[in-house]
Parts: sequence; C-alpha cells; structure tokens
Amino acid sequence: MATAANLTVNNYAATGVTYKVLDVDGVNAKTTWADDTVGSLLGFRKISLQRKLPKDEANGTIRLEGKVTRPVLDGTTGALSYTDIGTFSLVFPAKATLSERRETWAALKNFMANAVVSTAVDTFEVPY
Repeated sequence: MATAANLTVNNYAATGVTYKVLDVDGVNAKTTWADDTVGSLLGFRKISLQRKLPKDEANGTIRLEGKVTRPVLDGTTGALSYTDIGTFSLVFPAKATLSERRETWAALKNFMANAVVSTAVDTFEVPY
C-alpha cells in the first residue's frame, strides 16, 4: 500500500492545486487531503478516499468512496456561506477481476468528463 502523500489535482482552469495530507485514519481506511491556501480551517477544500472491505471476503462487496468538499466563505465576514460537495462510490463484488474493475472505473471517469454531465453542472439541464 502506498504511503499517504500530497496530491495535485487540477481545478477548472486546469491548474494544479496541491492537497496536503490532513488525516490518515487507519482504523477506517480513510485518508483526507486538504487545500489549505484559504488560510482558515473553516475554508479548507478537502478530498477524501475510503475503502470498506466486506465481512464475507468470498462473496461480499468492496466499496471505494471518494468525496470532494469545497466550502465557500463570505468575503466580508469570513463565515461559512455554503459548501459544494461531490461524491463517488465504486462497489465491486469480491469476485470481480482487475479488468472488470478497471472497465467500471474507466466508464465512470469518462462519463463524469462527458459533455452531458458538464452541461448538467453548468445549467442543471439533463437529457429528456
């Protein structure tokens, strides 16, 4: 298993943003990274990744869950105005092959990058 290290994730302008390791929870197999450039813990943008193993290793499912949180602070008061959140969940039967898992991952990330999803984010319109 890889050691937790800083992540660079592109923003909308395709500029790399560094997320520093904020927390590693070995008990719950969860790592959280933060973009601390806002300077206030309240405004830290965070990314997390968690793995949940099945109790039944032969027939259960493995879950990988990710979350992005982007708090927006009031420019005058510094108070939290609201938080934008994005999540994903990948659920794999314990019997799924590496090839099958990779195909599911490829479909999900390419769907997220598809113009249909981009339009939905920009205008809240979905195909009908």
